[in-house]
Amino acid sequence: MSEAAFESWGVDDASVSVEYSLVVIEEMRHQVSQGLLRFSRGGIEVGGVLYGTRDGGKIRIQAVRSIPCDHAGGPSFALSADDRTQFETQLADDAQDPHLQGLVRLGWFVSHTRGELAMTQGDLEIFSTYFRDPWQVTMVIRPGRGSAMRAAFFPWEPDGTVRTAQGHKEFSFPDRLTGVIDAPSRAERGESRAGFRSLPPLPTPLAPIEPPRSSVPLTVFEGSQYLPKPMPERKVWPWLVGGLAVLAVASFFALRFFVPAAPPESLGLVMTEAQGQLQIQWSNTSKTIVRATKGQLNITDGTAVERVALTRGQLSDGHYLYTRKGGDVEVRMEVDGTGGALAESSRFLGRAPVAPPSAADSQLLESQRTALQAEVDRLKGQNAALTERIQQLERTQKILESRLTQSQ
Repeated sequence: MSEAAFESWGVDDASVSVEYSLVVIEEMRHQVSQGLLRFSRGGIEVGGVLYGTRDGGKIRIQAVRSIPCDHAGGPSFALSADDRTQFETQLADDAQDPHLQGLVRLGWFVSHTRGELAMTQGDLEIFSTYFRDPWQVTMVIRPGRGSAMRAAFFPWEPDGTVRTAQGHKEFSFPDRLTGVIDAPSRAERGESRAGFRSLPPLPTPLAPIEPPRSSVPLTVFEGSQYLPKPMPERKVWPWLVGGLAVLAVASFFALRFFVPAAPPESLGLVMTEAQGQLQIQWSNTSKTIVRATKGQLNITDGTAVERVALTRGQLSDGHYLYTRKGGDVEVRMEVDGTGGALAESSRFLGRAPVAPPSAADSQLLESQRTALQAEVDRLKGQNAALTERIQQLERTQKILESRLTQSQ
């Protein structure tokens, strides 16, 4: 039975170290390559969940499962509301999948076919929503020419932040089919030492085939009377101009109906939580926010729904603080501006905060505190009286000792 090969990644200033299976790397390479082939200009971006085992801050990637994305907004990897529902159902099913028994969720990967090898606001929102454990990571893959691909890991920092602009250390995928499977008997499979299957020798080239000779003899007539009449010279340029015109019209309609429009700009809506306080943030430098005239936050906290109207100044601030009541909070941001309306949603999943004490509980606690304070005051009074009594006895003792000394 063959054993899958692993390689490792780690740096001194990272909170985790990673070992990844080269078989899983090949599967990710395949998924990213398939995404590139689905669109002529840069392809579409794909993503997947990473599964494996962990030992403290050391994780070992052993399986991958793709994340559903309908790319309703364009080729970038952005999850719609339907995608999120399907993804959350998939995560629940994976917990019961016997193929993933003994494996935990280690993070996720996403491909970026455009731009730099960095995390976007959308990536950070997915990372913050579904992969909050301190040992989980984001793996960003940037495909190049052929099957060459660069990647970088983005772990959680000790202070709960992520270095989204640049990973700790970039690395390249190993050459395809090199060292992925270490089989016990390569000679029996006809493989060379380099791991490639040896091919049979090429067949001997065939001799060129001559065209068949005609059975009808060729008769050459002498004399000008048998020569064909010269054909009148045709003007080619009208046909050339007409063909170019037809090609231009066809190209126009192809670009109009078959090339997808550029996706709308993301609002960069993300949520971070600290002690029951949700920090709702958005990109105040995006063109949509800059040109916006008004906005609104629709906050669904369990069964309660709260609508917060945002002024021009609040939109420019780029954040809003909300005290959550439950463990499931969904925020939908709607913005109206000169360029039209745009909406974006984000969801927070966590433990429900501890409810504050009721009025009756507060009154009971206050009465208990008053009774305890009265008891403390009484004991202090007794202590002062005892101290005074002790001092008086000490003075009497000294007087008696003085008289006893004089009498002797």
